[in-house]
Formats: sequence, C-alpha cells, structure tokens
Amino acid sequence: MERVWFESPAAWLPTPETDHILRTFFTKSLEWKYEEELRMVFQTTVLREDKGRHFLPLEPEAIDSVIFGSRCENRREIEAALEKPELARVSRFEAVPDNYRFAITIQPTSAH
Repeated sequence: MERVWFESPAAWLPTPETDHILRTFFTKSLEWKYEEELRMVFQTTVLREDKGRHFLPLEPEAIDSVIFGSRCENRREIEAALEKPELARVSRFEAVPDNYRFAITIQPTSAH
C-alpha cells in the first residue's frame, strides 16, 4: 500500500530517478489531499477475475466503511453485497456534491 503524492499542479515532469508509471499512478492534485487516499498495485495473478473485471479477495474484517461516490453506477450491487451478516458492521457513507461551492460532503447514508 502506498500513500498518494499530492502536488500543485498535479502534472509534473518525470526525472531519471522516478519510476514514471508508478509516479503517475500515485500523484494527485493538492485539492484532493483531504481524502487521505491510499492506493495498491497488484500483479493480476493475485486478483480474482469475474466477467472481465479483476477483484482483490478481502476478508470481511478488512472493510471498515464504504463511501459511495456521487456517480456510483453499481451502488445497488454493492449494497446487496453489504447485506451479508459478516458485513453488517460496515459503516456506509455517500459523497454529496455541494450546490454552492466546489466541494463534496461525506455523510452517512440514509439507507443504513
């Protein structure tokens, strides 16, 4: 697991000592620093494939909370998976765009 680098601006010029692909993957604009994001890179042999998509198998204890993005397209599918008894303790939040400023509020979902 690797912390995301935040730079202003997010675009940067590679140097000989940087791994260009990983540096690009792990860099975001300073405006997203509040997310405290972590990212992981895996070899595909570690992942489980289903219908052309790859998934990282996780133990239920590894999931503390789920934040649904404001444009999450598969929310119902994820909510259905969270109905399993071993995931009942998982907190659920949603990202809600602010109508008056360039910001997103993370709030508990009304469904759980």
